[in-house]
Amino acid sequence: MNSFIYLPIEVSRRELSPKTMLAYNLSAKGYSSIIFEHTYFDRYGWKYPGIYLGKNFFRTEPPHDMKYYNNMKKKNINIWHLDEEGGVFGEDENELREFIESRLDVTQLNKNDRVYCWGEAQKKIFEKKNKNNVLIKVSGSPNFEVLKPKYTNSYLESDLLITRNNKNFILINTRSVFVNPRKTFDYAVGDNSGGNSIFFEKYWNEYLREDSIMLGEFINLVKQIATFHKEETIVLRPHPEENKEIYNFFFKKYKNVIICNDGPVDPWIRLSKFIVHYGCTTAIQADFAEKQVLTFLPKSLLQSDIKVKYFANEIGIKISGYEDFKNFYFNQSTYKNSKNIWDQKISDIDTIDFLTNEIKEFIKLDNSYYLSKIPFALRMDIRENLKIFLKKTFKKKTHEMENFHNIKHFFVAAEKFYNHRVDPIKVNNYCYIIPGK
Repeated sequence: MNSFIYLPIEVSRRELSPKTMLAYNLSAKGYSSIIFEHTYFDRYGWKYPGIYLGKNFFRTEPPHDMKYYNNMKKKNINIWHLDEEGGVFGEDENELREFIESRLDVTQLNKNDRVYCWGEAQKKIFEKKNKNNVLIKVSGSPNFEVLKPKYTNSYLESDLLITRNNKNFILINTRSVFVNPRKTFDYAVGDNSGGNSIFFEKYWNEYLREDSIMLGEFINLVKQIATFHKEETIVLRPHPEENKEIYNFFFKKYKNVIICNDGPVDPWIRLSKFIVHYGCTTAIQADFAEKQVLTFLPKSLLQSDIKVKYFANEIGIKISGYEDFKNFYFNQSTYKNSKNIWDQKISDIDTIDFLTNEIKEFIKLDNSYYLSKIPFALRMDIRENLKIFLKKTFKKKTHEMENFHNIKHFFVAAEKFYNHRVDPIKVNNYCYIIPGK
């Protein structure tokens, strides 16, 4: 039976690199994958059975709309849920549970589905409501795995292209999305975002106050670092849902400050000296990359009555302002990972190998599916071109897909890592087939 591994991309800068690496690993084992903008087959129909490995088969918060899920089931596509974000959210088990349950209602899955979790903490939450005997396993996250040092050399060429040859810089990651949203507040976290509006509504007042403090504190900190360390290049990366313009305004006179949130964060982490953050998952990604992490906890925040806390703030060295930064800078300590803090929420197992083996055990190789890939691609390409001709093209979320062009760089990195030559088939700018060997 013709089968494909469907690897959907919701946010290209976040998912494209790890899913490309997974696709090449599968290819080396003989399995063909499709990397695609996650609504693509909703529009053109699901062509072949296989495995859907991702999170957007419901498209709505619980209670889920079953339309897309049922369409996939009719085509004999197996649903394997693997979330792309939020697995470390929440200070305690209750907050994490609220967040996880706001994203997936495991009771709406059936016994033939699977749920893969970042860590044991998420697995325990799902298991408590697993009345349909859904298979639930800890897999870790490919998004974190590709930060491990074993991948560094393979990514070096593509990393330098993405960072425009910038390296050995101080990386500062901000995330004031509530008071400095890229578009509107509703776009960032409301009903129109497609995000966790139910969860965020409960805590929005705290988030607004917190973000107001941190926005000003980060601007002051970066000004001081830039002033007293003119020999250093500072890369300030606003959160993808932040508006860059406020930072462009405040730092336009600082020649050693680069404001950039283009492309995935991974290359910027790998090529940095160390990172500074507040409440950002990039702290854990940096820990995977064995980069030193400075967690910025200003006194103005600590002395307030704001109760919002982030798991990521437990990572690394705590600084309250520039004086602490200076002490670290001139007396840099030996890197020590924080695995003991995050290992229950994020497993550091080799996720890509683990998922590949899961697929190998589930789908036995059948050479017939490989022969069908070319007509499959051509049929889809014809339909896509016809849509363009008739000016009825789907209006893609360009912000989420704007980094899809980087996939060619990730092909090179994956080929180097696995020493496996593949000729990807481009269906269109947002859909590629990675054939098995």
